[in-house]
Amino acid sequence: MMPDIAQDKEVPLEKPVPPPPIEQPIGAIGYAVLGFLNLFVAIAIAIGIFYAGRQLTAQPTMHLFNYVLLAVLGITTALFLFGAMRSGAALTSKKLDTSVELGGPVVVAVLVVVGGYYFTKAPSVVPLTFQLPPDSALTPNLSSDVKLVVDLPGRRETLTFNSNGEGTIQQVSYGDVGRLMQITLQSNEYKFENNQRTVDVPIPDNWKVPLTLIHISEDERKQQKLKAIYLQLIEDINLELVRKDAMLFPAIEDYLNHPSVQGWERVKVAAGDSERRINASLDKELEIRSESELIESRRRMAASINDAPEVKLQGHQPVLNDLFQQHRQRADILENIPTVILPSREQVIMWRDQMKIHYLEMKDMVRSMTDKPEI
Repeated sequence: MMPDIAQDKEVPLEKPVPPPPIEQPIGAIGYAVLGFLNLFVAIAIAIGIFYAGRQLTAQPTMHLFNYVLLAVLGITTALFLFGAMRSGAALTSKKLDTSVELGGPVVVAVLVVVGGYYFTKAPSVVPLTFQLPPDSALTPNLSSDVKLVVDLPGRRETLTFNSNGEGTIQQVSYGDVGRLMQITLQSNEYKFENNQRTVDVPIPDNWKVPLTLIHISEDERKQQKLKAIYLQLIEDINLELVRKDAMLFPAIEDYLNHPSVQGWERVKVAAGDSERRINASLDKELEIRSESELIESRRRMAASINDAPEVKLQGHQPVLNDLFQQHRQRADILENIPTVILPSREQVIMWRDQMKIHYLEMKDMVRSMTDKPEI
């Protein structure tokens, strides 16, 4: 007979012997006191970061402040774990199964590490604040008059200032530090200290842009008004020339090809609309001329009182004079339109040719005005 093969029997594992306790230089109470002291330090740091959050958020190294808090909390946790509470981990095994049991304070340590990793990430967007000096005299009119148009990389933002002299764009990309942004001031009362209304400024790494605004003088305010009128005048004249191309001259040609009472009425209606627009443009020209002369007389008076060299008005007075004469001639031509019910072909051609000559002169005049739009 074959001998029986002994079946394998499960050998029970021996109960692990715990290691001897670690000798500690001070007792558990001492570690607890140190842990509480570190905890108070961590709380103080956290409160400081909370109340200084606005200033720290504006710093590109803001996430480094969190490392300080994390380090103190880590030391505090270690003191409680290994000093006061003597926490550890136990390993038990059954065949191939393995499990790890962690004590409560160890879980706290893990949360500290994970939380520190999360909160110390560098921010992707940061608020960008524009600041006026604390003693700025602008405060009463900030919200109603002063606006900034900021052209950031890829987008445009418009903002106003609060009573503290601050205006903020909430989300600016962290990666835009050092890139240029264009700042345009919209105000009837103020300008930048360099006498400009548009400046190019690099996005600073401290996320604060100090601005200094100064009051606009009465003469400068008048000049701004004149410039707006001047540009509107150019637009009106351009529109009038386009209307002549689209309405008056086609109506004249249609009448020459097919003379009729209705056709001539269409010509007169188009000419009447043109005359009304001319009168409105003449009013603008007169306003520019009178205001320019007023500003120039004030500057002459100021120069004589202060014994300072005379400052001449920069502008296009000769151009305006020529334009004024051109408009007068155009008004005279329109007034000379044949008044009969059905004018002859020769009368209409003579009147049309006068209008065309004046039309081409006006085009050249507008071109010269558009090249130099400043007043």
